[in-house]
Amino acid sequence: MGNNPFAPQFAPKQPAPSNARLAATVTNILRTPELAQINFQLGGLNVRGGRFMEVANAIGAGRIKCWTVAEFRSQGRDELAPGKIVEARYEIKTNAMLFSSDDYGTNPGEDRTVVHESVHAAFDLNTPKGQKVKNLSIDDEAAAVVAVAFYIRLCKRQIGAFLMDAEGPEKPALELVDSLLGNSVNNAVPGPYNITLEDARAVRDAVAVSRRFNTYIGSDGLLTDNSGALYVYEGVPACSLRAGCK
Repeated sequence: MGNNPFAPQFAPKQPAPSNARLAATVTNILRTPELAQINFQLGGLNVRGGRFMEVANAIGAGRIKCWTVAEFRSQGRDELAPGKIVEARYEIKTNAMLFSSDDYGTNPGEDRTVVHESVHAAFDLNTPKGQKVKNLSIDDEAAAVVAVAFYIRLCKRQIGAFLMDAEGPEKPALELVDSLLGNSVNNAVPGPYNITLEDARAVRDAVAVSRRFNTYIGSDGLLTDNSGALYVYEGVPACSLRAGCK
């Protein structure tokens, strides 16, 4: 075949495809039927079960990527409390869910982290492309932790290391969900549950400490005010495996 003189000299760089093994595991977790029962509002943030399926479908269409990274570093100086590391995250700029290995999600408890990060992915996915939505970081993280607590109870998952951090937001989140569901998950009111900021005070306070969404002394010895930190979602491009992203 001859060279096409009208072809561009350099083909446009395409986003790297998802890690197939990781994407399959993540979508399988997000398609757990019981996840559809999650339905709550925390402050002004809505977390509905159907959005987990939407994220799974977006991964399948290539709109949201699943990538691995060799090493996680801090999200920024002073952003994490001492001793905290990042195991997984949703990257808003790249529309990608990042995890530490391509078999992530297959080990006990890692499914909880997948659900957590998918909450952030769902907020981004439901932001119209070309617009920006600003969520107060403390509420955004609190909503993700509460969603995982619902996942544990409604999907009957083991608590395991979810409560490993005694000062973390997981324990008050589980207590909050238990108070909403009552003694029997099977007989629980399906929601939606309206969780006020007062209801979530203990969760938010613990999130503020663990994620440093508060006023504290930074590594430079100066007072740092991160209490108004925001997650700014920018939307996910329309994309398909055939047509590519637009």
